[in-house]
Amino acid sequence: MGLDAIPAETRARYHIEERRHASAILGVDFPNELKDIVDCLENFELLRTEIEAGGGGKSKIAQRLR
Repeated sequence: MGLDAIPAETRARYHIEERRHASAILGVDFPNELKDIVDCLENFELLRTEIEAGGGGKSKIAQRLR
């Protein structure tokens, strides 16, 4: 199984490395949790404007992730 548990589009977007068969373990023993991780990665977008924006409190990135 290996990294095949992670969709090709997600693997192309991020640098993903395998450690101790983690993706195979997640895919077989914790499929719902793996889906949550993949969904989060697929929907995450780091915008330059949010990094550069000033202000106090939580950043726009943190607010969006909430």
